[in-house]
Amino acid sequence: MIDASVSADYLVELLLESPARRVVLIVDACYSGMVAERIGRFAQMRAMKDLNKKTGVHVFAATRGDQQAPEFRELGHGLLTYTLLQALEKMPDGFSRADLAPRDGHVTVSELQVFISDTVPRLGNQLLRKVMGRNLQENFLLFDPVTPVVGSFGKDFVVD
Repeated sequence: MIDASVSADYLVELLLESPARRVVLIVDACYSGMVAERIGRFAQMRAMKDLNKKTGVHVFAATRGDQQAPEFRELGHGLLTYTLLQALEKMPDGFSRADLAPRDGHVTVSELQVFISDTVPRLGNQLLRKVMGRNLQENFLLFDPVTPVVGSFGKDFVVD
């Protein structure tokens, strides 16, 4: 396993140099909510260039800036990554799970935001209860639900 890290400031530099007009940044790591704050600075710089009217920059962070991102062996991924994969999975009716409003065969960034904001805390709590059992229920106030951070700047767009 490779242990590597990239600073939020370095990500901002890379994004500023990128010609991409649509950006979705997914950070499934502990304390990743802090990245969303720094990316806000990037979005403001783009807005000064009058690009945000035609482009969109969206950040999905696994947790708030003060939270660890729990890993659950049964998921095979981090909680955010697992939820994103579930959101985009096609169901028997041909629609993705996150394709909710409108149900049109395409998933937009805003639909992903709704799906992630609802699913990550709920699934995290279910898995923590399973792992901790009654001990969690007795000491529930000691546990802070996993709270993803989603930052959106600019235009919504289709991601699938």
